[in-house]
Amino acid sequence: MDEDMRIFITEWLKDGQNDVWNKSLSSNSDMIEAIFSLIEEWKSNKELFNILCIRLFGYYRESNMESKVFSLQFVPSLIYSYLSTIAQGERKDAGSMQTFLLAIYNLEAGGEAQNPKTHSFRIPNIAQPSIYHDTSAIASSSLTESALKRLDPTNRITVKFGPHPHLNSFNAENRLPAMAALLRIYSNYLSLYSKSTLSETCMAFRRLVAQGYTRNSEGSPRIPLSSNLLVEMLHLIYSLT
Repeated sequence: MDEDMRIFITEWLKDGQNDVWNKSLSSNSDMIEAIFSLIEEWKSNKELFNILCIRLFGYYRESNMESKVFSLQFVPSLIYSYLSTIAQGERKDAGSMQTFLLAIYNLEAGGEAQNPKTHSFRIPNIAQPSIYHDTSAIASSSLTESALKRLDPTNRITVKFGPHPHLNSFNAENRLPAMAALLRIYSNYLSLYSKSTLSETCMAFRRLVAQGYTRNSEGSPRIPLSSNLLVEMLHLIYSLT
């Protein structure tokens, strides 16, 4: 990060409550680029980075969708920075990242035990109308035993997301499932991100899977990834192609 960009983002963080800044959140490409640069070079700008995480969570909790999406667009890059830091054994330095990611996870995915959060959707079948077919067009003469089973309303496939446990902190057991859940949350707003943001997301994924395996990453430890996390990454990449 060059000095001009550091000054630019410092002024924004100090005066982030200004209405002029807030109204131009999603359209200010220079500011978004500066934030991505700060995330990439956070180790040399720890004080600024800590303020950034606090500010991003503040935007995330605002009632308007624009502020929420603005914060969410940085989640994949933060996931890479966080998991890379953990892999390098520098857990104490990842406090602000962990707090930000944990807070979003608990708000969106991790309900309390007495009030679990579950999101579900039904895969269309022949028994119920959908945008693909009309059940009234099914001929009554074809009601064989197998057809009746297909028409049974209880014979349906429902896909559920959650419930996920409420977490007080990330550890070796819950860290990767939580990251997978965060990517699922991120993907829910995929159409609202800019091309540059999606490009940064792909770069974060490439670093996640390549660190420790390529010549450019020699000396950096490999980042453990779970199958669920890889599936979410592939799902996002597939949606972009």
